[in-house]
Amino acid sequence: MSVAAGPGASPRVRRAVLFTGIALGTCLVTLAYMDGASPAVPGMPHWLGIAAGAGLAWLACGAL
Repeated sequence: MSVAAGPGASPRVRRAVLFTGIALGTCLVTLAYMDGASPAVPGMPHWLGIAAGAGLAWLACGAL
């Protein structure tokens, strides 16, 4: 039995994958906003639509 197959290895791998997804999602959304992208959710006040669009874009990029 290898160390990776042991019972303690699974949560550590999940944390690493989760952290990587959050880091890459944040990086992609930040770079997109620096490049001029500003997705907005329609039907909301402008500032709230921009904030909601940023949150949704971050969630979508983090889920990749």
